[in-house]
Formats: sequence, C-alpha cells, structure tokens
Amino acid sequence: MWLQVRYFLKAKKCIKSLNPDVLIMNDVNTLVFSRSKAGLKIYDSHELWYDLVEYHGYVRGRFGRWLFKSIEKRYSKDVDAFITVNDSMAEFLGKRLGKRFHVIRNVPLIEESDRIDIRKSNGLPNTTFIIVHSGSISENRGLNELGQLITRLYKEEVRNVSFVLYGIDKGTMKRLRMMCTKDALKQHRFHGPLSQKELYSTLKTADLGILLTKNTNLNNYHSLPNKLFEYLMNGLPVICSDFPEMRTLIEKYDVGWLVNPENTEDVNAAITQAHTDSSMLRKYKENTTRLTGDISFKQEMGILVELIEASH
Repeated sequence: MWLQVRYFLKAKKCIKSLNPDVLIMNDVNTLVFSRSKAGLKIYDSHELWYDLVEYHGYVRGRFGRWLFKSIEKRYSKDVDAFITVNDSMAEFLGKRLGKRFHVIRNVPLIEESDRIDIRKSNGLPNTTFIIVHSGSISENRGLNELGQLITRLYKEEVRNVSFVLYGIDKGTMKRLRMMCTKDALKQHRFHGPLSQKELYSTLKTADLGILLTKNTNLNNYHSLPNKLFEYLMNGLPVICSDFPEMRTLIEKYDVGWLVNPENTEDVNAAITQAHTDSSMLRKYKENTTRLTGDISFKQEMGILVELIEASH
C-alpha cells in the first residue's frame, strides 16, 4: 500500500512540473490524474480492472470491485478520449461508462535482428520440435496443464518434442518439480526473462508458440495478449485459447490451433497435429507473413496520433 502512495505522490509532482500537452493514463489506478491541469487527457484501459481485484493485494472482493467501478465512473468525466486493446473490451467499457473507446491493439515493435538458434542455445538436437512459451506462467495461464503435458510426453516416450519456457521464476520452477518427475523435465528447458531483442531473435527459430489463458474472469476471456502478437509476428504458428478475440485473429489469418485451455486432451491433440502434419504447420507459418503485412506497431501508433490530432 505504501508503494502505491509513494507512486501517486511522485506522479502527481511530475505531472504538475511537466504540465504535459497530452497525458495518457494507463489503467484505472492512474485515472485520478484526470483532474490535473494537463492538456489532452486520454484513458488507456488495458484491462477490465474491476474484474481483476482478486489479483491486487491492497483491495479485494466486493469492496475492490465497488472501488474500481467508482473511480472509473467518477474520474472518466474529466477525460477527453478513451482507448483500449480490442473490440470486445471497447464495447464492454463503452456501455459501462457511456463513452466511445477507440481500439489500439497491444502490438509489439518488431525490428530486424539476427536469428538465435534455439536448439543450439538450449543444447537440443536439431530434429527437436520446439514449443515455446514466453512470459510468466501461473495457474490461470496453464501451469497445471503444462505439467500434465510434460508428464504425458514422457510417459508416451515422445522424446523429440520439447517445451522451452522463458520468464520462469523460482516459484514456478518449484511447482513444476512438484508436478513432474525429474526424468520427465529433462527434455525441456526453463529460463528467466530475456531482453526483448534476444527473445524475438530466439522465437524466430522455434516451431510453435503456446498460450493457454484460462477463462477465470471476464478480463481473461476477452483478452488479446501482446504475447500472441509476439509469436505470430516472429513467424510462429500458435496453439491458443478458443476465446472470442483470439479466435477472430487466428481464424482471419489461419495461423494456428484453437483449444479449450483446460482440456489437456484437446491441447495434446493440437500439439500432435502440429508435430506430425508438416504441411499444415508450414501453411500456418507462411500465413503469419500475411498477418505481419496487415498489423504493425507503426499502424497502431498511427491511430493514437490521429486521435490526439483530432481531439486538440
């Protein structure tokens, strides 16, 4: 709680001294600054915050939901423009606040870089089929299912398929060791976070990206994660949760498999097809180039620039 107070005091002082022409308030915990004397004020909601109160330690339960809803409703009156990350959230937030939300997707900046051989850097044979996961992984992002899949690969003696995970902390590794035997974990690789440049260079040489977000709340169900774009824009077909926004993107460009993230049979079937059907995997991989031709960081930032210019 004290860290939050320190943050607000420093931010308030900074805004007052800079007197910015444009102030972008990222998520509801910064919306209180809408009453500052900045020029154009934009509310950028990446999450349905009131739906995530169980994940924020300083406010929980009904009080947390009431607090975040009240802050959004009260302080949004002083905001000039509203943005969010996908159409579903724009519709949901728009109805709740009675405002028009513009969509600017959370697309990463992908620059040309050298390729890093993921097999060589992980000491894996050249014939290994590699499924990569980047970023933190928890129960609501498929940790338990991953443990089950690792165990299944070992029991079925599938030795040429490996998960390579980046962004794993000690707590997650401890959980995996509790779920899987030492022998089952041997053929897989687990790392801490990489720099963005190194991660993107490494993703380019993997075979498949995986993203098993669970439907634990409305925010997750309507999400369109940055991680999904990171995989696809680095040429990786994906296995991801069959939720509305992800489904729309995957089906439009035909770049992967949609699964029930809580059904390991469903996920395993997709992995098996990706591993054994090289023509389908190749088709999905080729289709990622069509996506990168349509979607870019520059394009999304162009929407923001147009919004700022139109609102002045």
